[in-house]
Amino acid sequence: INLKTAGFYSHSVYSGNEAKEFIKSHSDYFAILDYGLDDINCEQLINELSEGNIKFPFIIITGHSNQKLIVKMMQLGAYDFIIKDVGFSNNLPTLLVKSLERYESKKKIEDYQKEITKSEEQFRNIFNNVQDIYLVISKDFIVEEISPSINKILGLEKENIINHYVSELYVLGNDWKRHYRHLVKTENLKNAEALMKTNPKMAPKICLINAKKVFFSSVQQFKIIATVRDISEYKRLENEIITKTIKAEEHERKRIAESLHDDLGPLLSTAKIY
Repeated sequence: INLKTAGFYSHSVYSGNEAKEFIKSHSDYFAILDYGLDDINCEQLINELSEGNIKFPFIIITGHSNQKLIVKMMQLGAYDFIIKDVGFSNNLPTLLVKSLERYESKKKIEDYQKEITKSEEQFRNIFNNVQDIYLVISKDFIVEEISPSINKILGLEKENIINHYVSELYVLGNDWKRHYRHLVKTENLKNAEALMKTNPKMAPKICLINAKKVFFSSVQQFKIIATVRDISEYKRLENEIITKTIKAEEHERKRIAESLHDDLGPLLSTAKIY
């Protein structure tokens, strides 16, 4: 079989053991295997390589039209098969091209799935270690996922939040209604403040909420991704600064008033004499 004229580079071996040794160091080659090798058959060859975790693409050439054999080889990973009959070598290049196309498509899908898995692992790592509270909310505003930080920040158990309406986290119903209307209208929420519930041993906390509607291609659905940041301490310090500023301004006004009174006193007395 001359594959070179069809545009393929090929390397030939003439026994199962030779094929096994070659594939071990060239698993990126697309193998064309004759089922009836002299020393071992294809099934043995593939199983032995699989035990060494060596996977490679291949098609089978066989002199038998045995359906059970063909099904077995396809289950072991064969991309196609061709029966050795008159003129089969003329059909081999076309079969090889189609098999290569299927292999490339499968490889792209596998690479894409690996990227998805990697992204999911990164997402999960961030999700589990994020300092803010991170939520995934359904289109019906039910909490589907929530980061473990909910316990540290609000003192609540995530198991008691998942599958409940996100509105249950709000202390004030008006806060939720305002945020809900904004999300429905604009599909996002930026730096919105709300008083959030905590466990009974803690005071409610003022939190900063950001949310956005996102399409999840894996489930073909829109969901809401939200973050909740505890800004209670920031608000306490802000109020403290405002209070101190007001007191300082009042003190300054009083000082100025007293100073004016002291300066105007003699002038007013002089004015009365005249």
